[in-house]
Amino acid sequence: MYNMPQLYGVQDYSQPCDALSVEICKEECTARKFPCDEDMYNLCEHYRMESNLFSPMNVTDAKHMYATLRRHIHNDL
Repeated sequence: MYNMPQLYGVQDYSQPCDALSVEICKEECTARKFPCDEDMYNLCEHYRMESNLFSPMNVTDAKHMYATLRRHIHNDL
């Protein structure tokens, strides 16, 4: 139905796109090395090591890590 809508009597909604648009989408969707800004990530990693925080295993641990990192960053502003 998607490849040949005329066989099913439905409207073809596909839109043409150029190669540049496809490349831009690929670049934006590609997994990055860091989940956020690299400098912010490195700063949080520094504070995490300094505070002996480990990767969170549950929601409570994640909330604690977030609050601790936020406090460190806020204090350094």
